[in-house]
Amino acid sequence: MARAYREYLRRGGTVAAIVTDTPGQNAAMAEKRALPFPILSDPSGEGAIKPYSVWDEAGGMSNPSIVVVARDGREVYRYVGVDFMDRPREHDVLTIIDELGLPPLEPALATVPHATPVPGPRALPLRDLAVSHARRSLRRPGVGWARPRPVRPRRGRAVVQDGRTLHRGAGGDPAPARTRLTRPPPREAGRVDRRARWPAGVGLTLHASWERHDHAEPSVFLPENLLREGRRQRALPEGQVPPVCVLDPDGDIVRYLRRTGRAERSAVWACYHTELWETTAGGMRLGIVGCAVGAPFAVLVAEECFASGCRVLVSITSAGQIAPDLALPCFILIDRALRGEGTSHCYQPSAATVDADPAAVARAAAGLRQAGIAALRGTTWTTDAPFRETATAIARARADGALAVEMEAAALYALSRAKGLPIVCFAHVTNRMAQDEGDFEKGPEDGAAEALRVAVAAASAWAGR
Repeated sequence: MARAYREYLRRGGTVAAIVTDTPGQNAAMAEKRALPFPILSDPSGEGAIKPYSVWDEAGGMSNPSIVVVARDGREVYRYVGVDFMDRPREHDVLTIIDELGLPPLEPALATVPHATPVPGPRALPLRDLAVSHARRSLRRPGVGWARPRPVRPRRGRAVVQDGRTLHRGAGGDPAPARTRLTRPPPREAGRVDRRARWPAGVGLTLHASWERHDHAEPSVFLPENLLREGRRQRALPEGQVPPVCVLDPDGDIVRYLRRTGRAERSAVWACYHTELWETTAGGMRLGIVGCAVGAPFAVLVAEECFASGCRVLVSITSAGQIAPDLALPCFILIDRALRGEGTSHCYQPSAATVDADPAAVARAAAGLRQAGIAALRGTTWTTDAPFRETATAIARARADGALAVEMEAAALYALSRAKGLPIVCFAHVTNRMAQDEGDFEKGPEDGAAEALRVAVAAASAWAGR
C-alpha cells in the first residue's frame, strides 16, 4: 500500500496499519521502509484487531487482513489472507474506495510522527530487505516457495462488501457480513506451501557489495592443484615450462612462429584451456601462450605459468589509442594501469590504479635500450568491456593520463604486486577502435616479429644477458 499511497489519497482514502508490535518496533519499520502512513500498536488485539474479528488466537496476532471502513464507521470491504503474502490486488481496493465518492485528500507535508525506533528481534538490516523480497518471488520445485498472487477464489474463504458475497471459494459457503473468516483447511499433500521454510542447507544470501577485503587470505583453489589434475587426466609427464613466458593475447606471435616452423607444442603444459608453444629467440628459450584475452583469462594463465616453472612473464597485447598524439603502431611499456576491470580487485584492495613493480619496469626498460628498441612508457586503461568504450569513458581515461586502452595489464600487475612475481606488460597500440576503415594495421607479419623482439629484449635482463 505504501507504493499506491498517493492513489489512495487521490480517491479520498487514508491508510493506517494496525499490528501487535510495540511502538518502538513500528517506528523502526516505518523508518526502514519510509512508510508514509502511521502504524498503530495493538499488542493485545483488544483495541481494534479483535473487534474486527481478525485475531488469530493460535498465533497471538492478527490474521493478515485489509478492512475498508466508510466515514460513518460502516465496514464496506474486508479481505482476510492465508498468510502475510496473500493480499488483494491494489486495483480491487481502490475500486471499492472509488465507489464511496470521497473528495481527494492532499498528502501530508510533514512526516508522520513515530516513537523512537527500536528494531524488533526479527528485524532485517536495510541491505537484507532485497533478499527478503527476492525470496518471496522465487518458486523452486520441492522447496516450497511460490508466487505471492495465487488465482482466486480459494476454498473456504469469502470476501464480503455491504453484506454481499463478492468472491466465494469453490465448495465454501458464503460468509455473512461482519463475521470472522477462518483459514482454509490444511494443504493437501504435494501442494506447494508458501509458508514453508527453505530446507536445511539451502539458502539465499546476497551482499550489498562484493568489494573484496580478504586479500591476505590464501585461496582454497590453487593453480598447482588444477595442473596436477590436468596431468593426471591427460597422462602428461611432470616437467617445467621455460623460465621466460610470453602472453600473446592476439595470437599473432604464435601463428607467426608456427607458420615459419619455429615453434613446438610443450609436452608438459597441463592447462585445460590453452596450449603453450616453445621457441628459441635471441638465444633465449621462451614459452608462449596465445589468445588468452582479457583480465580473468590472462591471470589464470599467468598463475599456471608461474606454477609450472616460469620465472618472468611478459605480456604484449593489442591496444587502442587514447592519447591523440600517438603515431601508430607503437609500443608502450606500461608502468601504471587504470583498473576498469574486476580481476585486479580480487588480488589487491580497490583503488583507481595499480602500479607495476618499479624494479621490473626498470629492468625491462634497460633491456629495450640495450636492444635499441624505442618504446613509450606510461599509463593504460584496462577494461573488461571493449564494446563499452564510450566517448565519456575514453575522455575520463584520457583525463587520468591513459595513453591507450587494453584488457589485461591491471589484473596482471595486481597479481604481480600481490605475490611478488616479475611481470612486465606492453601495449602494442595498433588501432583507433575501428572508427575509420583501414584500422588495426600492425605492420609486416601482423607485427609479430617486432613484438617478439620486444619480448626478448625486455626479458633479457632476467636471463643475465
